[in-house]
Amino acid sequence: AKELNLPKNIERAAKSLRGGILRRIALGMVTPCDSTSRGRYFLSVGGAGPDGAIVDGVNHHVKHHTGMFAFWMEGARQLALYKFPRFRVTTEDRVLEATMIVVGRTKHYGGPLRITKEADLFGNDFQVMVCATRSRLHYMTFVPLACIGQVQFAAGVTFLRSKAFRCEPIDRPPAFVQVDGEPAGNLPVEFRVVPDALTLITPGNDRHSL
Repeated sequence: AKELNLPKNIERAAKSLRGGILRRIALGMVTPCDSTSRGRYFLSVGGAGPDGAIVDGVNHHVKHHTGMFAFWMEGARQLALYKFPRFRVTTEDRVLEATMIVVGRTKHYGGPLRITKEADLFGNDFQVMVCATRSRLHYMTFVPLACIGQVQFAAGVTFLRSKAFRCEPIDRPPAFVQVDGEPAGNLPVEFRVVPDALTLITPGNDRHSL
């Protein structure tokens, strides 16, 4: 809804979609590398590292009653406990060491946060933020920078674009993975874009409409 600038008011949002444009869009997919499990689609954002641990550890009872606040609570807990296991990110033309990645199909990450600002819901690739720092102090700067969309100024951060890449653990236990705020197992995994995967209705005044 944020990506399409839909109103928060349900009636106004419904009216904005009257006479809307049907668009075919790509989706992200995450697939375990070391099992026969099927891949899992995602629409907005995936990731591995601290955000995966937060999603895996969040209390579902608290989440049901408090929504986004449950993630902030678990985030504070993980900041004290997380060990920052390293993993290897292998793209079409690069190999990077990381402790966290954010895999964006959309500009909005969650709540007020914006990390992959150059991601395009109507494009056919990911914008990927790769972070290599293991400093808790540096990670503490992420939230205020993400709130103003300036994560590129955080320490140890690299941005890249890719249609498919692998994440393989260096340290044990391997980092957790999440997609669209739901647990998606552990590394190693492959992230890839699946073109022409979903029909989306967009507002009639959508600037992307053909």
